[in-house]
Amino acid sequence: MKDRTITVLLLAAAVLVTGAAPSRMRLEPPVPRLGERARLSVMGDDSLAVPIGKNVAILSTDDRGRFIAIPLQVGVAEIILPGVADTLRFMVPATLDPDSLPAPRPLHSIGILRPVWWPTVTIVAAVLFSIAILLFLHLRRRHPSAVAFPLVTEAAHKNALRRLQEIEDEKWIERGELERFYIEASRALRGYVADRYRVPALDLTRQELARRLLKAGYEREPFTELLALLESADTVKFARSKPTGEEALSWLERARDWIHDTKVELVYISPASLVAIQHMEGERA
Repeated sequence: MKDRTITVLLLAAAVLVTGAAPSRMRLEPPVPRLGERARLSVMGDDSLAVPIGKNVAILSTDDRGRFIAIPLQVGVAEIILPGVADTLRFMVPATLDPDSLPAPRPLHSIGILRPVWWPTVTIVAAVLFSIAILLFLHLRRRHPSAVAFPLVTEAAHKNALRRLQEIEDEKWIERGELERFYIEASRALRGYVADRYRVPALDLTRQELARRLLKAGYEREPFTELLALLESADTVKFARSKPTGEEALSWLERARDWIHDTKVELVYISPASLVAIQHMEGERA
């Protein structure tokens, strides 16, 4: 009794592991070519599962025990029936049979192969352009360009003193045209400040001019007399003050003295400016 029970249990275990009774499979033709349809016949009962193909496509048919197998890859292929122990292995040959290939024909009209130059030209152009850029940057570091200054052909004080002399020669003081005298004389003085100290003196009020000069780094003391002269001129222009001719002449002399006290000869001139000046002097001669 005990031996019979063990036998029954072993058979039940075998059924659970395999899932069904062993079956037989047959492939026609036995070695199909790649992509060729072959007939797979599975002998068993109606509960057979659909086979699984490795490198093979399996298609069902109306017959539950018959399937279509299509090899998908050259080499070894397998057809497995789930739940049973049967596995069909076969070799799939190449689609073309070397013995059936036609004889090779000679090739004609291949043409003449010519070199392709544009990649080489592009690379050479890129290299030359890079070298030119590096050379330009190197020369620019070695020889920085001069700071651009307005071309000055004569010292600022000479222009201002000449203009003041022209104003005096107009005899506006003698004719009593004092307002016109102060307007033109203060403009000449502001023009000197603009050229000498490089500030927009013609467009600034006295207070703005003082702040601009101090901001530029100049000391306050030299400009005390300048601001006093501009204040006197503004009083005549805007407050309609009536100075005397002697006061106007005194103002003119004070302006000349201040210009002499603060004058400088030309401090900086670039090589390009020097060439331009020489060219202009040559044309004048």
